[in-house]
Amino acid sequence: VGTEAVVVNTYHLLSTPGTDVLKSAGGLKALMKFDGLVVSDSGGWQCFSLIHRAGAKGKITDAGVVFRIGGGKNKLFTPEISIRAQFDIGSDVLVCLDDFTDPEAGERRLRESVERTTLWARKSKEAYDRALEERPESGGQRPLLLAVIQGGFDREARKRSAAELIDLGFDGYGFGGWPLDAGNNLLVVRGSVPGA
Repeated sequence: VGTEAVVVNTYHLLSTPGTDVLKSAGGLKALMKFDGLVVSDSGGWQCFSLIHRAGAKGKITDAGVVFRIGGGKNKLFTPEISIRAQFDIGSDVLVCLDDFTDPEAGERRLRESVERTTLWARKSKEAYDRALEERPESGGQRPLLLAVIQGGFDREARKRSAAELIDLGFDGYGFGGWPLDAGNNLLVVRGSVPGA
């Protein structure tokens, strides 16, 4: 059909079919018989959605996202696990795990989100650098690593998040957060448009 690129979700691919299947197939591209660009989303949105929207039992901590899966057992999804899984997927563009906030989040939660996103970006980059050392580049190519800027609709929080991530140094940056209002209109960051 002429598709040149796809975005896939790390959290869901880690769950099903799992990285063992993907590795044995030679990566997602080989499994799909697709030679276009593959971008793997970190799974941050799904973690937020499962805990805050779908009512899954768990919590978001500085270490990562903890899911309570029954029988007194916990399942931890960390920035490091996300990066390793994205390498196993065989993505061309990897995305750091970020701490996503609800559109109605208050100042304290936004500050926590920005701080945790920076912490997780640092951990993601360290895991990425280790993976590059362990896995030789194919054909001189390495996957790109993107960080996600958080801060909700607070312009100063966004600026702080962007500055901290730029200091860490990534191949690119995404604008994270909730992009639409209840009427499906694209939202703007407060202060970015006069009167907003």
